[in-house]
Amino acid sequence: MYNMENLNNEPKLTSDPRFRGGRVLIESGKPEEATTMFGSLLEMALQEYSESSIETACVHYEYGNALFRTAARNVENSCQTENETGRKEADDAVDFAKDFDIALEEMENAFAIIDEYLCQKPTSKSSTDDHKKEEVPNYHFWALDQVPRILTGIGDLYSEIEKHAFAVDAYLRATSYREARVQDKSKHERSVEVLNHKRLLCESEILVAESLLRCPKDSDVEVLDENGEKTIIVTAAERIDYARGYYEKAREDLQNTLVYMAKNVNSCDPKQFKKLKEDICFLSTMVMGLGINLSEYDDQTAIDNDTEQKAKKLKSS
Repeated sequence: MYNMENLNNEPKLTSDPRFRGGRVLIESGKPEEATTMFGSLLEMALQEYSESSIETACVHYEYGNALFRTAARNVENSCQTENETGRKEADDAVDFAKDFDIALEEMENAFAIIDEYLCQKPTSKSSTDDHKKEEVPNYHFWALDQVPRILTGIGDLYSEIEKHAFAVDAYLRATSYREARVQDKSKHERSVEVLNHKRLLCESEILVAESLLRCPKDSDVEVLDENGEKTIIVTAAERIDYARGYYEKAREDLQNTLVYMAKNVNSCDPKQFKKLKEDICFLSTMVMGLGINLSEYDDQTAIDNDTEQKAKKLKSS
């Protein structure tokens, strides 16, 4: 159980120099060094806290994310070497697959811990000694922000290993959290934070649409649950319309984000605003690229349909 006071707390380990240093390394394009740093921090965290502690969830994700980025870079380097030498190392492929599996497991551990934490009932602070011992600092808003971030990381991993239906599923789940966060008025946030939530929602919608376009053309978009049962997210016939719908949502939300940014530019921290402005400009590029991909898909579909009709006419004549 956690109390309703100090809603803006973050786990103690997020203040650890290794945690902050690892995040900087990831942003600097040095995932290998970040993997080592987060691995060391995770070992310490597991000794100090339990495996399922909310305090360790942040490190589970960061270690998994760093390992994923490292594996993705290794695959890229291996492909480049293969192109240059014409040789493909089978052992490398096995090692990469193991790294992706471990990375996914760490990310899913983080998600499970935080999801369970959010399912707990918040309580008012008790004056009894026994209840004080059970209290956990309230990481409510931190947790709400981390869940879609973790789901997006999981989606990125699935996209990298070309399991696009699973990527769609993860991005869709992230999007629902992003939507709720944008609509949540219970926390008094600065303009720059609201702007960032709007940006992240638009980004999630783009990722959903892009992943749908990467799914096999004539197959339903489906995933397997924990029991091995298939769940159809969208049928093959509806896939492109579904992607187009998320594209239209992204366009609308991008416009709303730009309007909000223009109205609140003077109330934002200049340094934070500069970075957000760059991210939103990149978001505009993503939306434009998605629109081009959909247009090209429509053009190719028209060509394929025309070719098919001509073939039928020739066959019947």
